[in-house]
Amino acid sequence: MKRKHPTVPLHRTPTPAETSDSRSPQDEGSQEDPAAKEVAAAVVREDISFASTSRSIQATQSHMSSYVNIIKPVSIEKNKQLDNQLVRLIAREYHPFSLVEDAEFRRFVQMLCPGYQIPSRKTLTNSLIPILHQTTIMKVKATLDVATAVCLTADGWTSVNNNSFLAITAHFLDEETNMCSKLLGCVEFNEKHTAANLADKLHETAREWNIDYKIVGIVTDNAANIVSAVHLRKWRHIPCYAHTLNLIVQTSIKVIKSEIEKVKSIVQYFKHSAHALAKLHSVQKQMQLPELKLKQDVGTRWNSTLDMLLRFLHNKEPILSTLAVLQLQDEFRVSAHEWEIIENATKMLAVFDEVTKEISYKKNVSLSKTCILSRIMVKEVQKCLGALDLPVEFHALGTELIRNLRKLFQGWENNELIFHATLLNTWFKGQGFSDDQKFKVAYEGLLGKVCGINIRSAPTAMDSDRAFITSNSKIWEEFDKKIKELTAECNLTIELDKYIAEPMLPRTSDPLHWWNDRKALYPRLYTVEKKGFCVVATSVPRERIFSKAGQILSEKRSRMKSSKLSMICFSTPIWNKIVVCMSVCRYCHFGKLRNPWNVSVCVCVYCMYVMPSQQCTLT
Repeated sequence: MKRKHPTVPLHRTPTPAETSDSRSPQDEGSQEDPAAKEVAAAVVREDISFASTSRSIQATQSHMSSYVNIIKPVSIEKNKQLDNQLVRLIAREYHPFSLVEDAEFRRFVQMLCPGYQIPSRKTLTNSLIPILHQTTIMKVKATLDVATAVCLTADGWTSVNNNSFLAITAHFLDEETNMCSKLLGCVEFNEKHTAANLADKLHETAREWNIDYKIVGIVTDNAANIVSAVHLRKWRHIPCYAHTLNLIVQTSIKVIKSEIEKVKSIVQYFKHSAHALAKLHSVQKQMQLPELKLKQDVGTRWNSTLDMLLRFLHNKEPILSTLAVLQLQDEFRVSAHEWEIIENATKMLAVFDEVTKEISYKKNVSLSKTCILSRIMVKEVQKCLGALDLPVEFHALGTELIRNLRKLFQGWENNELIFHATLLNTWFKGQGFSDDQKFKVAYEGLLGKVCGINIRSAPTAMDSDRAFITSNSKIWEEFDKKIKELTAECNLTIELDKYIAEPMLPRTSDPLHWWNDRKALYPRLYTVEKKGFCVVATSVPRERIFSKAGQILSEKRSRMKSSKLSMICFSTPIWNKIVVCMSVCRYCHFGKLRNPWNVSVCVCVYCMYVMPSQQCTLT
């Protein structure tokens, strides 16, 4: 036996150095037997062959780590979750579809989850996004099926690629009396924007979602074509309160147009001149003030004009110093009289800005506030005009604001939906009307509305007795019928009067929760309430959609098809919650504090001053 172990040879092959060293001088000169040489050579060849075989066996053996670090594929359910999250990441964070082809992104995902296979760009666009779109459609349809009354908002938008889109949103109360808002579509609309074409598109969308018989009103801006389209389909039209308010202020501030134009020219100069802007920041730093840029207004939004004037006033001292150092022309110099007009105008317009934000909240019963807010604005303007020694231009601005408010909002209390919503709002009830006569009209109109509602209930013993007497007494048939009508009317009056007698709730409470707790106590009023409270006062939701769509269709994704844009807008949420505080900024004393997304700090909308949210009161 030549080996003790199958992998350990008995004879080790000597190295050439060992062979040469082991030879003695006598061996080198001696003659060996040829047969012995041949036997020795055979043994050496056999040992070499066995050693090479042993090394090949060792080379093919697997390392232990290969059994431990095996990359296992993720489960089917986990893979679906990762795919859905990838689609949401691309849609919500405005990433291009080519992100899945980026080498560094793929390497990063591989390090996080080695078993996950990133889908290709084609799979993402042709499979995953359509699946998410169809899933969202099914969820929205299931939610709309339980709605009894629906309000729509609609408007058009043109993308950077000059493609026209029509956005339609639905608003309703669910079974728990919570306000729900759903996007029905942001679809390409290349037809002419005539009243007939818009009416057909609205009707087609309503029938597609099976809500054409549930629509109680459509909220749009005051454009003639969309208003006519709503009337063509015999739907009730509600003008957008925020858009109407924008028209009022835009028309009224023309009386101080010269002062606004001068401010705009100065702001534009600092926007276009890097040297002037750097000098302004230097002066702000010397005065130990925050380095704030000036704001330029947008012609179609009066709120931006107010923001521009407030930022201009906040930087009054730095601007005056900078203009003096730069030695500009007289057209850039603002007189003391003009500063006074700007300061007083911002104080008067502040209430309009606050009303715009109040009415644009998503989760509240905004329609019932419209009449009260209109009267509040008139009273606030009258208070401002009551001060003495004010500029003539300021008086002209206040007079114009009051005139336009009364002109455009005078018929709102005569709207059936509005006075129903106002009377059924537990904040207002009878106090929501300007006088007792209008309250009486609203009361009688609501009573007549309730009389036409039949509530199914289990028959009682009294009903059975009355039915038995009526069915067997022909001579009493007319009398019993009259008594039955009087009894039903009496019950309806009792239900409405009992509601009116309920104590009013503070504004910090939620009327929808109150009605959800008492829907069995006031069943007929609850039915009317669901129709009035689902109507929103503004078409701001579709503006949020267009802002979302504009961010989606960026330069990186300018080649995106309109169908893909519609799918992404529909499949991702667009309702961002922003809480506005009632506190005024402690630093600039101008701006309101805002708490975006319910974080732990509040930020001033004008000077960006940050303070803990515990130190201010949230609405």
